[in-house]
Amino acid sequence: MELGLDGTVAIVTGGASNIGRAITHELGAAGATVATFDRDVDQARRTAAEVEATDGSAVVYGIDLTDLDATQAAVAEVETGVGPVRTLVNNVGWNGRAKFFLDMEAATPLRRRPEAVDIAWTVAFLVSERARMLTGQVLSVSGGFNMPR
Repeated sequence: MELGLDGTVAIVTGGASNIGRAITHELGAAGATVATFDRDVDQARRTAAEVEATDGSAVVYGIDLTDLDATQAAVAEVETGVGPVRTLVNNVGWNGRAKFFLDMEAATPLRRRPEAVDIAWTVAFLVSERARMLTGQVLSVSGGFNMPR
């Protein structure tokens, strides 16, 4: 499915691993150049190399997003060196295990844990031309937890 992302630039915060890694892969595969903002520079470089090995484009910015000046400088560097940013995926999360997430399989009507690619596919759609009438979306990942039983 053509998503209309060829030649666009996306910033993915926390794009080095887990859900962010999957999002970086999906957007890169859809034709976007992905600027990964992550503190784990080594893992971000591995993720970028994986994207580039499949003919995608990714660049790495090793920054701590709690440093506002560094974040603003990195955004300016992306805009100058890569191109105007069309998409921001604010994926950065916390370090640590979340017990509620690990027990999600038993607690949800879907009876399975979400996989990173489940979220990545949704993000790729939401930032595409196919979702042009959808704006300002916050993606709640619950596997149907809030569905009536």
